[in-house]
Amino acid sequence: MRLTRKLILSITAAFLLFGGFFALVISFGSKQFLDIYVLEKTNSSKNSWRLLEQNTKQELGAVLSALAADNGLRDEYLSGDQDKLYRYAGPLFATLKDQYAITHWYFILPDGKIFLRLHKKALSGDSAGGRKTFQAARDTQKLASGIELGGTAYAFRVVTPYFDSNNKLIGYLELAKDMNHLLLPLKSVTGDRLALFADKKYLDKNAWAWMAVNSGARDAWNDLGEHVITNDFGESDFFTNECFSDSNSETIKERSINVKIQKADKTFLCNGFAINNIAGTQIGALLSLTDLTSQAQTINKWGL
Repeated sequence: MRLTRKLILSITAAFLLFGGFFALVISFGSKQFLDIYVLEKTNSSKNSWRLLEQNTKQELGAVLSALAADNGLRDEYLSGDQDKLYRYAGPLFATLKDQYAITHWYFILPDGKIFLRLHKKALSGDSAGGRKTFQAARDTQKLASGIELGGTAYAFRVVTPYFDSNNKLIGYLELAKDMNHLLLPLKSVTGDRLALFADKKYLDKNAWAWMAVNSGARDAWNDLGEHVITNDFGESDFFTNECFSDSNSETIKERSINVKIQKADKTFLCNGFAINNIAGTQIGALLSLTDLTSQAQTINKWGL
């Protein structure tokens, strides 16, 4: 929880500096001010996202270290009794969800088979071997972290080797946060509308449909061609339709975007950048829509 508050304060400080930049340039005047403002806003968004990733890695890594040092937890895992481990770790997981918004907790055997999901006890015995973060932790025998795209959603995952008291490898521990939870600090500070795009080729269409039915959410699979938006960004309108599009998500494969969208007396900025997994492969994009109407009106008023 402390790290989450620290993250929000850090992002807030960045945007306060950004606001100061706006006031400073206005005081000196610039005919290209709105273009400069747009560029700085885009850079600020990227920096906030990097800060978010960095703080999440530190937060989850610290929690994993504490869990790995819990002798009682290790003993229950080594007993091989899934029910006993679940009863012991269940209250811990409830605390982690409440204090750190952690949504996934895995116990993984040395061969990569998942022994227990605290968040979904009924599902076990499948392999984590296809996940890039697990592969990195297995191959380096060190903590590994990164963004991964599962069958229906993004998650930020941190995996660490798990050792007994004699420093013998007994498996791996993994914690993860659903990416929609990660977006909350950005939304709360910036007020931007955010859309997290996923490339459909990395998703499971049937799993997506099942998820939509069971969650009661609208199935957005066919809204776009090559991509699907994995989070709820609010009501659609002219500006979201212009910004949160397949074409913009495709453009991000080549470069970041920052596009001004104007209609009537309103001006919005659409900006976005690629989301990569731990291997550096682009798996989607994050686009944001910022209302620049008041800034544009100020610039016009001052004749900049």
